[in-house]
Formats: sequence, structure tokens, C-alpha cells
Amino acid sequence: VFSGSGTLFTSGTTNLTGSTGGFAGNDLFIQRNWENSGTLNYAFTHDGADVVINAATLTNKAGGTVNFAGISGSDISGSGSFLNEGNVLVNMVGTVTVGATFVNNGQVTANGGALALNGGGSATGTYTSNTGTVRLSGGTHTLNGATFDGTSSTRIDGATVALVGADNT
Repeated sequence: VFSGSGTLFTSGTTNLTGSTGGFAGNDLFIQRNWENSGTLNYAFTHDGADVVINAATLTNKAGGTVNFAGISGSDISGSGSFLNEGNVLVNMVGTVTVGATFVNNGQVTANGGALALNGGGSATGTYTSNTGTVRLSGGTHTLNGATFDGTSSTRIDGATVALVGADNT
């Protein structure tokens, strides 16, 4: 549990790993703001290893990287939000589901597996689907100049999408 006042700052390499579930199957509860400016490797090796963000924001700063490299079922949930200003990489087998609000003002690249965005959010950044898939699969997503590209697919399956501004491609 990360709780208390103030903001947790990480730089360099931070590894979130594990092979067994913790309390109620969840491995990490974030109850304070967290700013990452380094590389955050999210590589749980069992289904049900969640990061739960409650009343807080996980911010991946410009120049920072969050690398999803675990297995399907290792998800981010909760009432908080995940703000990406840097790079989010999906390099996994299966699907990682983000149920917290996801704001993408940076770059998301799906190189393997799928990133399912269930909690809504907004985007001015880029989503690239190489051999992986980006899915807008729940909540309301407000896109304001967002870009979608790559050789694989981006799917809208269950989300409401609002296009704002001129250039959503």
C-alpha cells in the first residue's frame, strides 16, 4: 500500500513483479499520487495481480516509460487515474485492462497482446498498434487531436467516443 500525503517520485528503473496475489488477489494499492520519470516495468506473472489506484493519480511523465510485460489479467483498476505524458508499451501475451480513467497525452504502443481501456478518459496523444491491439472498451473517451496508427488494430467495443477538435486520425 502506498498511502499518506505527498507524492511518490520514481526515476531509473522500477519493477512491479510478483507470482502470487496479495490481499484479495491484489498486489499493490496506490492511495497517493505517484510520478514516474524513469522506466516502470509492470510484469506480474499471474492472473489477478492488480494495481488499484484509489483517489490518486499515477503519472507517467514526459520521457518516462511504463512497460506492460506481464500476463493477461494483470490489471489497473480503481477510482483514480492513470495519466500518460510519456510512453506506454504493451509487450505481453493476453490483455491488460485499465479500469481507472486513462488520459493519454503521450505515446501508447501495442507491440503484443492488447491494452483494454475500460474506465474512459481522454487523449491528445498517439496510439500505435503494431502486432498488438488497443481497445476502447468501456466508459467515455474524449479524443481531441488523437492519432491512431500502426499495422494492427484499434477497436471500439463498448465505449462511447467523443471526437473534439479538428484532427482525430
